[in-house]
Amino acid sequence: MKDLPRRLLSALLFLLIMLGGIFGGAQSFLLLLALIGLLCLREFVRLSFLQDEAIGPAARGLVVLLALWPYFAIFVWYLRESPEGGLPSSSWLLTRLVVFWGGLLLLLILGTLKYPSRPMQLFSTTLSGSVYIALPLILFVVLLLQKGQQQYNPLLALSLLLLSWANDTGAYLSGSRWGRHKLLPAVSPGKSWEGVFGGLILTLLLGFLLNHLVPIQGNWLIPALLASLFGPLGDLFESALKRRAGVKDSGRILPGHGGALDRFDAFLFHLPFTAGYLLSCM
Repeated sequence: MKDLPRRLLSALLFLLIMLGGIFGGAQSFLLLLALIGLLCLREFVRLSFLQDEAIGPAARGLVVLLALWPYFAIFVWYLRESPEGGLPSSSWLLTRLVVFWGGLLLLLILGTLKYPSRPMQLFSTTLSGSVYIALPLILFVVLLLQKGQQQYNPLLALSLLLLSWANDTGAYLSGSRWGRHKLLPAVSPGKSWEGVFGGLILTLLLGFLLNHLVPIQGNWLIPALLASLFGPLGDLFESALKRRAGVKDSGRILPGHGGALDRFDAFLFHLPFTAGYLLSCM
């Protein structure tokens, strides 16, 4: 209990930053996602290399920056070039893809020369980090900004995040109270099937409310169901990363709550599916 004030303070600070970034406009939203991506990738790389001290901070920094490059490219495009109601052209996308793959090849050469016993590690960690973290954030941007800055809808952004948080909350409350049947104890001993169903129920209830509060083309119950199905997989994936690295939390950015990846692991996993559904309805 003595740790409760610190936990409450860090939770309040986290909430204020999130709400400020979401409701501050399209540019602050992009900056918020850039910060989330940077912190999550930094923790992902740390977990990936924690048992391999030979890979130094400079190489790790290159991995983080290159993995986030696709998002930074979209960020700069939006600030400098984006027309109202458009997305990047195919030539623009091809140029940035060439730059990204060129960077991956350079990391492959660096890994071969400097870390010959594990030549693919820098390459594979960069590619997996980009797919795991940067690309879902890009989908988030495409969903919310595809029609230009004037169409940015902060309530839509908040609603997608709330689906993930509702699922986590429902899973924690029901799992703590009734959890008896373990979901995957070899990966995460604390997660139970009762928690999964509790998260599903609370998330579907939120989806029902969102149908009345934040109307969309489609039905919020579908994203709620997708978040309940794929969000727990994100939790398990990150639990496996932490178990392999031998740590309890992905980081210490939020005292009492762990790291950024601990807060967004489920969101990053369900976002491609929930955002894909909402895009298909537009």
